[in-house]
Amino acid sequence: MIDKLILTGGQHVSPRFYGEKRSIKSDDYNEDRDIFESRLLMEMLKQNKPVLAICRGAQLVNVVSGRTLNQLISNHWQEEIPSQAHQSIRLSKNSVLFPIYGDSSQINSLHIQSTKELVPKLEAIAWDHKD
Repeated sequence: MIDKLILTGGQHVSPRFYGEKRSIKSDDYNEDRDIFESRLLMEMLKQNKPVLAICRGAQLVNVVSGRTLNQLISNHWQEEIPSQAHQSIRLSKNSVLFPIYGDSSQINSLHIQSTKELVPKLEAIAWDHKD
């Protein structure tokens, strides 16, 4: 029995799972992982159990909920040291992070995919200053 699920970052979510063909040249996909995590996620949502979705995990939540992804976004992949923050974000005042960080913070960014349209029951709490 699983009480909580954490979906982490990693490979790209395969476009096959949101009804598109690959539009970029990349071998950084793991469809077995997509299937496994999608099944876990669907069961957690069905049972109304908590899910913490980070980076790829958040994109997978969007896909499992019937939305699609941007397969390639620019300016979100840093060549610098991954453990160092190089990108500015702004935070929603309604976010649980706002009392800790205020209206902005620095993060690292190592992804090329993003959500096209957020699932209605979810709320974006942080954005790139350029978005």
